[in-house]
Amino acid sequence: MITVILIALGGAIGSVARYGIGRLAQSRGFRPYLATWVINAIGSLLIGLLAGVYDHDTHKTSYLFLAVGVLGGFTTFSTYMVQIVNLARQRSYREASRYGAGTLAVGILLAALGYVVALRCLN
Repeated sequence: MITVILIALGGAIGSVARYGIGRLAQSRGFRPYLATWVINAIGSLLIGLLAGVYDHDTHKTSYLFLAVGVLGGFTTFSTYMVQIVNLARQRSYREASRYGAGTLAVGILLAALGYVVALRCLN
């Protein structure tokens, strides 16, 4: 039960952090999807680092709190999808395509980079 509570607490922390960064970015004049892109890129790098640090030992409570909770709440796939749909509805097809493909490519690359860096630093 303590693990579930820690995941929920981590999710709350990550979600509030995402909301705060999004609001800050919008107050500085950035488009909402750019804040989501940065959030998802940072989250991908960090979860890659955690995966490397824990290297298949992902049942530990600290991993579940940080990766599943905090970073699960921090990153957002659903908002990313809705923002692509909204860009397409605005007939910004090129921007929607770049954002959709770019987020996916950068996320995969940063997660892999984080994983490799963690493994190399620990060995």
